[in-house]
Amino acid sequence: MKNLTPKFKINRENNTAYIIVKTVLYNLNVIYAACYVFLERSYVLLDGDPKTEVIVKLKPKENNENLNLEQLGNEFMNELIRSGFYYQQNKDTMSIRTLILRRILMLEETPLYVSDKETEKKVDEMMDYIYGDYKKNQSTKNRHDTPPKKE
Repeated sequence: MKNLTPKFKINRENNTAYIIVKTVLYNLNVIYAACYVFLERSYVLLDGDPKTEVIVKLKPKENNENLNLEQLGNEFMNELIRSGFYYQQNKDTMSIRTLILRRILMLEETPLYVSDKETEKKVDEMMDYIYGDYKKNQSTKNRHDTPPKKE
């Protein structure tokens, strides 16, 4: 079995930590999210082939000789785990969040009235984003023209 654990190297002369991340384990969005967290305290550079592995270079912004580069690398690897978990949770709960948003938009107590064409266009774009090709799937001519009927 291949070892997919991220590895890191330290170059004390350049005051830099290099983390090698296999993209089969962490996708590029997760790597970007982890890098984003380090932007305040480090210069971040990405290199490598996104299809196989990404090399993350972390160079502290403050040139402090007491700075522990090994700790910086370990913190980055922990951030990869956190970002990966967040990404997976976001992916796993997308359908329920979409369902909740759909229910909110369709509630009788809060009808969605559209009076002008510009607003109607924006609502249709939002619905396309949420549900895909919304206009093609509409069963009525334009469900925004009339308020919902109370039963």
